[in-house]
Amino acid sequence: MDLMHMWTQMGMVAKAIGVILIIMSMISFGVAIERIYTFSQARKQSKLYAPQVAKHLKEGRLKDAIAELPNAPCYRLLPLVLQLRFYFSYSLEKLS
Repeated sequence: MDLMHMWTQMGMVAKAIGVILIIMSMISFGVAIERIYTFSQARKQSKLYAPQVAKHLKEGRLKDAIAELPNAPCYRLLPLVLQLRFYFSYSLEKLS
């Protein structure tokens, strides 16, 4: 049984469901490609800025490390994470 024969035997509801499934598959494929592209761009940015930020963090200059970050969407939470990490590492050093 080939696909054309099966398509002609289908009712309107089954054809509508088939079309909807094809459209959803194409959208899903497009989202997957966009996610791969976005994550590859984020990885490239991270490789650029990680050494610069690490240098500031090793020297204990948190504000300089945060100022070094770009205003990209993937870096919105990073200043908070850096502040928490710095605060907790400082607190643990005091306890030791």
